[in-house]
Amino acid sequence: MGMSTSIGMGSAAAFALLSIGILRSDWTNPVSQHWLPSDAVSKFELLELFAKSLQLEPSKVKPVRANDSVNRILVTEDQNASDALWKLAGYSKAPSIDSLCQEFIAADRKLSFTN
Repeated sequence: MGMSTSIGMGSAAAFALLSIGILRSDWTNPVSQHWLPSDAVSKFELLELFAKSLQLEPSKVKPVRANDSVNRILVTEDQNASDALWKLAGYSKAPSIDSLCQEFIAADRKLSFTN
C-alpha cells in the first residue's frame, strides 16, 4: 500500500555519490540546502516506480487515502546551490525520481542484495 496523499522524495544511492564527490573534491563550502530531484511523486507513485524498476506487477501496489493529506515537497531557495550539488555527485542536471529509483535498484543488484 502506498499513501496517495503524502508527497516526498529521497535516494540513498544519490546521497552516496554526493558524499563521494564531496570527499574527492575536498569541498568545504558550507551550505544549508534542500537537494531536490527534478520532480516530486506521492508515496504511492514512488512504490509504482520501484515496482516498475523491479519488473514487478504494478497493480499489486494499491493507493490508500490517508486521513490527513500531507504535502512534504521541499523547495529550494538557491537553485544554483542545488544544481552544484547534483554536479558534485556526478549528474549533469537534477535527475527525475524515476531515474533515481532505477539507479538505486541497479546499485542494489550490483551489491547482490536482491535478485
